[in-house]
Amino acid sequence: MMNAPHYEGTAYDLINAVNALRAAYGLPAYSINSILMFTAQNQADFMSTNRVVTHSGPGGSTVTQRLLAAGYPLGGELSLGGFRSENIIAINVKMSAEDAVSAWMGDAPHQYTMLSPDLTEIGAGVAVMNGLVYFVIDCASPTTNSAPQASTPVVGSGTTVPEGEAVTYPVVLSTPNTSEDVIHEVHAGQTL
Repeated sequence: MMNAPHYEGTAYDLINAVNALRAAYGLPAYSINSILMFTAQNQADFMSTNRVVTHSGPGGSTVTQRLLAAGYPLGGELSLGGFRSENIIAINVKMSAEDAVSAWMGDAPHQYTMLSPDLTEIGAGVAVMNGLVYFVIDCASPTTNSAPQASTPVVGSGTTVPEGEAVTYPVVLSTPNTSEDVIHEVHAGQTL
């Protein structure tokens, strides 16, 4: 019986590749943020489960909506989406995190996500399905006091989750970190 190809890398490999690129351009490394790790992994899982490559998440949610729903203290003008950017790609499992970063260097919007002097934090997600590895990075800058901004939901604006509407996330199995610990942080809107 032939073994199906699998991907050996982790989300941390993707972050290391992005931060190596930043260092090559003389930029400081992004700090890892647990909420951004959560949102990026959920988007990677959503894409792999649905076999799509999209910035739209569960229920058609936007990147901004997912960050706010997860409790990230997103800086910037929320009516414009805040200070955040997301890169996504699905490539053959034989490809590496470095290959994903190299592919993203092909255009200015993807370069901005990785090389922005205005963004300070990163989260990454990796999911594998049917011979493809789905990579996601969510990069953002928090508010100066690291507290969530007060936002007024505007139905149809696409910038916040309207009252009465919920953004749901698929169940995700936790994977060990580099120390082999499995940790799940309960975020806003989640229960045990």
